[in-house]
Amino acid sequence: LLAADVHDESDNRTFFAVLARAPRVAERDVGDLRAHIQQLDGELIRLLGRRFEEVRGLGELKAAVGMLIVDLAREAELRAHYHAEAERAGLDPEFVLALFTLVLERSRREQAGPA
Repeated sequence: LLAADVHDESDNRTFFAVLARAPRVAERDVGDLRAHIQQLDGELIRLLGRRFEEVRGLGELKAAVGMLIVDLAREAELRAHYHAEAERAGLDPEFVLALFTLVLERSRREQAGPA
């Protein structure tokens, strides 16, 4: 208090408002989310790596017992499974099927081994 009773009328009131710029939360949140998404992408890549290690082992086993690499009935089962999993996860089944079509095509090549 710098001075007391310096008003003209006894019921005068002084109000204060604090004005400030909005915090830059949105920019920080975008960066945090992007970093987390990048981390998840890394996990997807590591999982694909592990998947293809198993696929190569499957190719070796199939070769050892004389099985064909391509099993259209199995691939149809997998596509039905991918479709159902996509729906359960709230994802577009067409997107998931397109993605796994690429994965299955690569799996065939991996099972075949080095050309």
